[in-house]
Amino acid sequence: MREFPGVYEAKSLGVKEGRLMLLIPQAFGDDVVPAAGRIGEAPPGVHGYVSFISGEVEYPVWIGAQA
Repeated sequence: MREFPGVYEAKSLGVKEGRLMLLIPQAFGDDVVPAAGRIGEAPPGVHGYVSFISGEVEYPVWIGAQA
């Protein structure tokens, strides 16, 4: 299993079926993935940051937008 410690750049693609959809190129390339959680607002098209719970790739959490 790949682990991702640290913080990664991401792009919010909006909410689908109650889950924030993300583009995280460093972890998933062009694949869109659902967030496991989020802190703060994430309107579609906003660039921000993601961290992974316990570094596990299955659990990305949106932690905020770029200033």
